[in-house]
Amino acid sequence: MITVALVGRPNVGKSTLLNRLLGRPVAIVHDEPGVTRDWKDVYTTWDGQDVCLIDTPGMDFYSKTPLAKDMMRATLDGISKSDLVIFLVDASQGISLGDQECFRRLKKEQKTVFIIKTKSDIQQNTTDDIYDADLTLSLSARTGHGIAELKEEILKRNTKEDLAIQTIGDPLKIALLGRPNAGKSTLLNALLGYERTLTSDMPGMTRDAIHATTVISGHTFRLTDTAGLRKKKARRDVIEHKAAHETKHAMDFCHIAVVVVDAVQGIEKQDLSIVSDALAEGRPVILALNKWDLVPSDQKKQIIHYIKQQSPMLFHDVADLPVVYLSAKGGQGVSDLFDKSRALYDLWNKRVPTALLNQWLAYATTHHPPPVVKSRRIRLKYATQASTRPPTFVMFTTRSDEVPPDYLRYLRKSLAEHLGLGPIPLRIVLRTRENPYVKKNNSHS
Repeated sequence: MITVALVGRPNVGKSTLLNRLLGRPVAIVHDEPGVTRDWKDVYTTWDGQDVCLIDTPGMDFYSKTPLAKDMMRATLDGISKSDLVIFLVDASQGISLGDQECFRRLKKEQKTVFIIKTKSDIQQNTTDDIYDADLTLSLSARTGHGIAELKEEILKRNTKEDLAIQTIGDPLKIALLGRPNAGKSTLLNALLGYERTLTSDMPGMTRDAIHATTVISGHTFRLTDTAGLRKKKARRDVIEHKAAHETKHAMDFCHIAVVVVDAVQGIEKQDLSIVSDALAEGRPVILALNKWDLVPSDQKKQIIHYIKQQSPMLFHDVADLPVVYLSAKGGQGVSDLFDKSRALYDLWNKRVPTALLNQWLAYATTHHPPPVVKSRRIRLKYATQASTRPPTFVMFTTRSDEVPPDYLRYLRKSLAEHLGLGPIPLRIVLRTRENPYVKKNNSHS
C-alpha cells in the first residue's frame, strides 16, 4: 500500500482533489479557507492496489494564530506518515512565495514530491515552475481532467509490498458523538494514547470526521471523532450543515455510538436527542459523562439519580442505557469504554434459539396477556429471530395492526430482561399469520 499526502496552501483545492480521486464526496469542500483543520486519512483501491490518501490542513507559514500553528503541526504529522506528497499550487495564480516556502519545507522531509497545478481549466500557467520536483502535472479536480494520469503516476511509485496486518477479526467501529466542545477530540486522543486530533476550547474545532485505528488486548477498534451536533435551527452556515451530515453518516455506519456529554454543563435536551437518534438507527449507545472529575459531589448524585430515573421513560428502545463516568483530559475511566463496547458488540450480534424465544413468548403472554380489541383477544402465535445488528424478532399474530404500542413496549422490555439484552435497541416486527382454513373454505364456496 502507498500512502499519499495532499499538501498546499489554504483553499488551493486539496479536499476537492481528494473527493475526485475517491470518486465520492468524503471531505467537506467550501470556498472559505481553513475548512480542513486536521489531517484525514481515507483508504481506497485502484487497479487492485491499496492506496491511503491523507487530506491535510493548509500550510501557512505567515499566520501566527494558535489555530494556524496547530493546523501546521497537523499537516506535518500527516506528511510524516506518507510515502509520497502531492503538493498543490493554483495554476490560475502561479507559484507564490508561500508555495516556494512550502516546497522548501517539503524537500527537507525527504519525500517523493509531485507538484500538481490545480484549476488548470481556468488558466494554464507554465512559466513559474519549481524544477526539482519528482513530477509536475496540470489537472482540474473540478472537471476531472488529468486525474487518470495522476493515479497512474502514483501507482508507479508503489514499490512497497503489502504486509498483512495481523488483527483479530474485523475492527469494531466506535463513533464519538455529542454537542460541540463536549470533549470528543480529547477523548479520542486519550483512547489512542497520543494526540491524533487538534483540541481547543473553541467550539466547532472538528469539522471532518477523523478516523483512527488502535488494537487493545488483541481486538481492533476503529474510532471516529465527529463534529459537534447542534440543533438544526442553531446551525450557522453551510459548513456546519455539511459537518452534521458527515456526523450522521458516521452514526449510521458505526457499531457502537458513544455520546459524549459535558458533565459540568449537565445533560441537555440536545444530548438526549443525539442518544435517541442513534438508538433509532439500531446502534447500541454508551453515554459518556466527560469532565466527571470537575463535577461537585452533590451534583454527581443528582446526575446519577436523573439518569437512573429518567432513562427508561426517555429511551423506550432500551431497558438499560450504559453509562461511563470519565475524564478524557485526566484519563480516568477512559479504558472502560473499550470493555463496554466489546460487551455491547457481542450482545448486538447475539442470536437467540427459536425454542428459547418461544419459551419466553409463552411466559410473557401468560404473565401479561395481550389486550382484548373489538371484543376479541389478540393472540401471539410464535416468534423467531430475523436478523442481528440490531437483534430483530418477528412475532406472528392474527391481527398485527391492532396490537397497541404500550403492549409492544411491554414485549420489548420483557424480551430484553429475559434474554439479557437490556442495553441493546431491539426491533420487534409483527406479522399477521393467515388462517389456512380461510383459503380452503373460499375455494369450495
